[in-house]
Amino acid sequence: MKSYARITLNMQIRSQAFVHCPYNCELRSSQGVIYVAKNSHLHNLPVRLAVGAYLLDSGLGKLDVDEAALEYIHNMAVTAYPFLKEVEPAKFTKYFAKGEVLLAAMLLFPLVPDALAGFALTIFAGSLMRLYLRIPGMRHAGSLRATPKGAGLAKNIWILGIGLSLALTPYERSTRIS
Repeated sequence: MKSYARITLNMQIRSQAFVHCPYNCELRSSQGVIYVAKNSHLHNLPVRLAVGAYLLDSGLGKLDVDEAALEYIHNMAVTAYPFLKEVEPAKFTKYFAKGEVLLAAMLLFPLVPDALAGFALTIFAGSLMRLYLRIPGMRHAGSLRATPKGAGLAKNIWILGIGLSLALTPYERSTRIS
């Protein structure tokens, strides 16, 4: 018998403790064991899907770039994080892209708790915001307002806000039902 995964949306409020509408994710094994994640919430699903799809597209796009793009991405990272100078541009970009894809998978896979996905997203977006703050020409002098050149990095403030919102989601343990 093959193992299979099934996601069910449970929109009933089970007790007064749930003032929101949780969705339960069930993972069934061939032995009949069911794992239910109680720590993902239906109201967080749209932002998880939107940001996850965006990061997946961005990460997959960086896996196949030309030499000039490799150098550009690496030089931007070195400006904010000088220790990355020692890493080859191709290797850095490959690992960065794989990190984006992994983060996207965390957001898109509903068994990953909201708080864990949000924590990872906050760290990622915070590191990108450091790029925005450190790279010359991204902001107007003496201001946080983005220049046209910095608009692409400035949008990461929204991803940072989403990450913080997810990270602040209350955590509940998964249960194992045999």
